Amino acid sequence: MLTKNGQIAKTKTIAGKFKRLNYFHGMLLTEQDLQEEQAYFREKLKLHNRFHGSGVVWGLGLREWDFCNNEADDCTAKVVIGAGLALDCAGNEIVVCRDYEVDLCDHICELEKQGVLRPGEECTPAETCPKLYIGITYCECNSEPVQQYLGNCDDDLLHAQFSRVREGFCVKVLREKDLPCCGGSPGPHKNGNCHVPCDDCPGVEPCCEEDRIVILGSVEIIPPAQPSEPYKITAAQIDSGARRRLAWTFAAPYWRWEDARQGMIRAVCQAQGWRDISGVVGRSLEAAQHELERLNMIPGEVYDPSQVDPLLLQQAKEAIYCVPEQSVIRLITDAAGQCVLFAVPQPDARTPGAGRPRK
Repeated sequence: MLTKNGQIAKTKTIAGKFKRLNYFHGMLLTEQDLQEEQAYFREKLKLHNRFHGSGVVWGLGLREWDFCNNEADDCTAKVVIGAGLALDCAGNEIVVCRDYEVDLCDHICELEKQGVLRPGEECTPAETCPKLYIGITYCECNSEPVQQYLGNCDDDLLHAQFSRVREGFCVKVLREKDLPCCGGSPGPHKNGNCHVPCDDCPGVEPCCEEDRIVILGSVEIIPPAQPSEPYKITAAQIDSGARRRLAWTFAAPYWRWEDARQGMIRAVCQAQGWRDISGVVGRSLEAAQHELERLNMIPGEVYDPSQVDPLLLQQAKEAIYCVPEQSVIRLITDAAGQCVLFAVPQPDARTPGAGRPRK
């Protein structure tokens, strides 16, 4: 935008959520200044963490409690949460440094009071045993009190104040009906709408307080055969995959798994004389054809998904990534010309089947 004298006018800044301190010589720093300094970097880190989504980063597996070596304990209905790291939907990092035991006895007693569990009665297929879901949330607590030496008024009573905030976690044991809606449960949201922005910035994905639970798995509660026998949790009752979500990160465990998978693919392809053509997907049509020629493959016809026989499209979705040399590859592209799928004809089927080739 030009002014009357022909110079460019300075555009106005639309203020956002984040603000940081601007130090200058002789500036008096107060308690609020130091807190806002911490808040700026903490909220920036949480915003970056939200890019990876919410869920388990690594570890935090559920396993049975070793009740054989802990017979002195009154409760035997326990599970163990392994050490690990998780991110909640607000970007908080939930760190479990060592194995943590979760006591389920109080929750089982509550189920008995509600009539959901009846000791001595077996669970039938028509009425399955109840499940308890184990989740963790981020929480904080104040610690390390020190004496306060200065007050606002000269006659203030100076009490000890906490000098540190410790970050930790809380364990939540939930029924399926109590699971957060945005965490994958079909139940109603407490606010009546999963997309309520709550008190957060509307520019980022909403994350309400009741949704900040990372579910680690479920435990099926099976009543004992005799009412006098205690409840015990075995490995068969634990499902570490139930409602469990994984955060999209590139942590070291992922790379170790990916390296092992790629090594296995290379070994099998080398032993069988096959070629790995998984790198074709996602490339432009020209680059995909060039890559196939480099791998000694024979590029076949090119199809548009809207013009492909449904059976051929289904075969393309089920195509393997390693194929014998000299195979004919049928490429299927999207509207932008990117290779999205491919189909591998049988050795005796060198001519593309039903479907109209893309011009």
